[in-house]
Amino acid sequence: MKNLLFTLAVLMCVSINANAQNIIVQQNNNSSSTSTVQDNKGYFINGISTKEDIGGVDVEFVDDPENYYANKYLKFTNYHNFPVTVIFEVEDYQRGGDYEKVTGRITLRANETKTTPNPYNVAKSRHCVMIVRRIGSAANATTQSTISNSEYVDLGLPSGTLWKTKNEKGFYYTWEEAVDQFGDKLPSKQHFLELKAFCDWTWSGNGYLIIGSNGNSIELPATGMGQIKESVGVDGFYWTSTRRTDWEDAGAYYLWFTKDKISSFNGSLSTDFQLSVRLIK
Repeated sequence: MKNLLFTLAVLMCVSINANAQNIIVQQNNNSSSTSTVQDNKGYFINGISTKEDIGGVDVEFVDDPENYYANKYLKFTNYHNFPVTVIFEVEDYQRGGDYEKVTGRITLRANETKTTPNPYNVAKSRHCVMIVRRIGSAANATTQSTISNSEYVDLGLPSGTLWKTKNEKGFYYTWEEAVDQFGDKLPSKQHFLELKAFCDWTWSGNGYLIIGSNGNSIELPATGMGQIKESVGVDGFYWTSTRRTDWEDAGAYYLWFTKDKISSFNGSLSTDFQLSVRLIK
């Protein structure tokens, strides 16, 4: 009976908003979308099938004050009492008059509403396909159980790279110490760029919870820098294995983050600085 009432409420909400400026779309397993990536297993977004969608999340198109007509933010609401990852696809109007399918990912805590940081140009095509996946769900129980007894986590990255669950003992290392001690287990600049591009990063209060497309996760704490102790809990600094070579003594690339920013790896630090280390395999 509760399920029936919930369904009726959702249908009423969709009906009411269908004639309004903001349109709500309820996603389910039976997507009618057509695409070259659709087969008898469902519609795929970034290699993940809509057959894995558990529902329970609404998305609303919200006006962009700077471009009222075309640009819309996506506002997601999670009705579950557990956290979820939402993988979504929208048709973004590009210059030249064509629509391009754009994908994204957002993480929602239990009963949380969150809006995408960037708007999408969906003036004519207000269509959003979603795949909602529970974080730590029973569907991933086997994987999560295996991971809980392992030092490394599969985050569903295209390269197949596994990331270690904890920082290395010793806490801080110069770049030379890290390279000499850990070799090819020290992630490159490209490894960190992949982690940034294909995972959802959510500030946890003392660092970032990083959730992969398969629902698995790791945490990178804001451990600060060896030379700046007061940055602990505020900033995170992690070495990459990639030395900068465009000028002499340019140092090495590193990951830096705060609550409001994650570096784009354009800068480097002297290899004498003491930073944290997180390994891969």
